[in-house]
Amino acid sequence: MIGDRFGASSHGSVVASAFAHFAQVGREAAHNRPYAGGYVLERHGDPRGGIHALQIEVDRSRYLDSALVEPSSR
Repeated sequence: MIGDRFGASSHGSVVASAFAHFAQVGREAAHNRPYAGGYVLERHGDPRGGIHALQIEVDRSRYLDSALVEPSSR
């Protein structure tokens, strides 16, 4: 998931570049769903001031076991 607080923390071109990267490496990504970003993006993202902030969330099933408790062998 790529979060940008619905455009408040980053210019759309930065978000588009992130999606292009994930597409290039064969990974799916959602935009601001289920989570658009939190305090760090609100506090530090300032696209008008030249500071672009994205939040990238990784699905826990990609790196934890089936119970989502312990690291998997992946």
